[in-house]
Amino acid sequence: MTARFLPGQVRSVDLRPRSLSPDEKDDLRHMGRAIEGNRFADPQSTIRSVGVDITRLVEIADDLNINTAFPAFASDLFRNATDAGYGAEEHCAIVKVIRAR
Repeated sequence: MTARFLPGQVRSVDLRPRSLSPDEKDDLRHMGRAIEGNRFADPQSTIRSVGVDITRLVEIADDLNINTAFPAFASDLFRNATDAGYGAEEHCAIVKVIRAR
C-alpha cells in the first residue's frame, strides 16, 4: 500500500544554503574518485537501490500535487541504467547512462 499525503502535511522546506557535513564531503569525494577511475564495484549504494528511492520520490511528489518532472527524469535515468545491466554497481555509475545520451 502506498502512503498518501494530505495537502498541508508538509509545512515548510528549508532551502537556505548550508555547509556540507564531513560525511557529505566524504561521499562526494568517494563518488568523484569512482567516476574518475571508472570504478563502480563494491558499492556503498547501488543504481537499483537509489532508483527505488527516486521512484518513491515521484510517488510522493504526485501525492503532494507538486511537479514530478525532475524526479521522473531521474527515475528514468536510473531505470535505464538498471535495464542496461548496471543495477548492482555504485549509484554514481549513473554517469555511464548520462554519457551515452
